[in-house]
Amino acid sequence: MALKVKGDLLEALGVEPTDGAEPAPELVVAAALQRLAVETGLAQDDQRDENHSVVRSAGIPASALAMLDELFGPGGRPASDDDVRDGLYEELMSLSKDAPALQSLSKPRGISGAEMLEFAQIYWNLDAEKPRRELPIPVGKLANGQQVYIKPGGVDRDVARLKLQQRAKYAPGYSGVGGAFHKRGARIAALVAKGLTDRAGAEANGARLRSTRVGRRLGWDIVWPVPKSSVSTARATKASDSVSSRDPIVSELHQLRSRSMAEADLGVAANLSNALLGILQERSEKHPGDHESQLADEYVQSGLLSVTRGRAGEALEHFSKAESISRMLSDCNPADTTYRLQLAIERTMIGALHTQA
Repeated sequence: MALKVKGDLLEALGVEPTDGAEPAPELVVAAALQRLAVETGLAQDDQRDENHSVVRSAGIPASALAMLDELFGPGGRPASDDDVRDGLYEELMSLSKDAPALQSLSKPRGISGAEMLEFAQIYWNLDAEKPRRELPIPVGKLANGQQVYIKPGGVDRDVARLKLQQRAKYAPGYSGVGGAFHKRGARIAALVAKGLTDRAGAEANGARLRSTRVGRRLGWDIVWPVPKSSVSTARATKASDSVSSRDPIVSELHQLRSRSMAEADLGVAANLSNALLGILQERSEKHPGDHESQLADEYVQSGLLSVTRGRAGEALEHFSKAESISRMLSDCNPADTTYRLQLAIERTMIGALHTQA
């Protein structure tokens, strides 16, 4: 999956893109933040399944989601929708007091902090629910008494229910989605991303820029070098082969599990997976540092098998354990991007399972 980069964002960050170049972390984060503004943005929906994640279902690649998790998630854990809303709010509040930044949004005079916040609220569909009470557009009620999340003054409708192109006309100084509206949104996204990544020391996780062309129009994507066959499967196979070559018991269990899955005997395959997990868990406890990577891979394989069997809760438990191990390995080996990619995939699976729960 690729993350599209709009021309307005490249301009806002002063980027001259070239094929194969590594994008700065702020460009990746800003592009992801722009993606979160489309459709109904970060709006809450009382009618939607409470397990649905706006952030995880926005079409953002796993590696970019991993960066958002690092910036917004508590302790680097997967960020919830409210984690992202609150983190964006805090950055916007800081930006509203930054005079040079506000001037850059509309030269030569600039705009006020309140005007920037009102625009950002509508752009991202960011409501003023607690703890975001300092945003200028409050929650309220319609004339008929219905609860609304974003109700600009003099408007008897909930702007939070609208898509981006419909919300634009409620932004101060705009009558609809146009070039100026997108430019301001891109500039705010760039400022927010710059502030976040500068403080956190975020990395782009091996991302590269790739040009695209539709007709005569040149565009740009951010892509990550993930093999088509999935990094988790590739790593698991490699690790399993390595362990199997040294251990006849593990080798035999792997072969039996492969045969059971090929014969669609998923119950037997699950029992074999549990046996493998037990062996590797015991070895990890006896010899810390030697078997954690293989154990994480086995948890991923068990999670995928649980998904195939339609057992979402069981799969979520397996992927969560894999995520915990991979996070530890990533922290201990910060220069090894393999662990970060594995972590991104595991977090994506966790997010998808929460969405489907």
